[in-house]
Amino acid sequence: MNISRKTNPTENSDVAPLKRRRFLQTAIVMLMAVLSITQAPAASAVAAQSLAPPSYPDVAWSYSADGQWRLKLDASTINLYFAKEIGAEATTQHREWACSGLFCWGGHTWQWVDRNASYLTVSNSYTPFPPQYGNCDPGNPRMCAPAAPPRACAGSNTSSVSCFDWAFFITFNVSTGQPGAGQAPLNIKGVRSTARAVLPGGQSLFAGPVDDAFWF
Repeated sequence: MNISRKTNPTENSDVAPLKRRRFLQTAIVMLMAVLSITQAPAASAVAAQSLAPPSYPDVAWSYSADGQWRLKLDASTINLYFAKEIGAEATTQHREWACSGLFCWGGHTWQWVDRNASYLTVSNSYTPFPPQYGNCDPGNPRMCAPAAPPRACAGSNTSSVSCFDWAFFITFNVSTGQPGAGQAPLNIKGVRSTARAVLPGGQSLFAGPVDDAFWF
């Protein structure tokens, strides 16, 4: 006797793999949606950081080809309630065999000694406070206030040049954007400086950029 067996459609071998594929596709789509939500703040933070200028150390050195001269550039700030100062100082030094200690008590050693350069210059550029890495708020003049203009200082036959902007015992009203009772006014958040020295032999040394900023 021949017995024929009816095939159940649900037992088709092609149906189960199809269901698994659809399940996996749905799970992948849901996982990608969750990852895009969790990573969105991080991506926006990275984008915001990319608008900010790169940062540099606050001290830089540059040496002559023979190693006997060097140029130091040092950015610094003074941040007091009644006085503020920000900028940089450049110094040229020569390596010499010199006395060490009082009355040459320590004998002679190789030392870096301040010596005049033929020409020395420092150039500063400033970021405003608050920093404006993107578009400022046009409804708030305080937010759109420009930074102090760039500043350049130079000297001839000197071993150092200081280039600073400062405010002392003058105040600024944050709410009105006008001078008044409050802090010393200096619309500067940070400074970026470079320096160039022309040595007695004619060689040029370049140092920087260096950065420094007020802590507020």
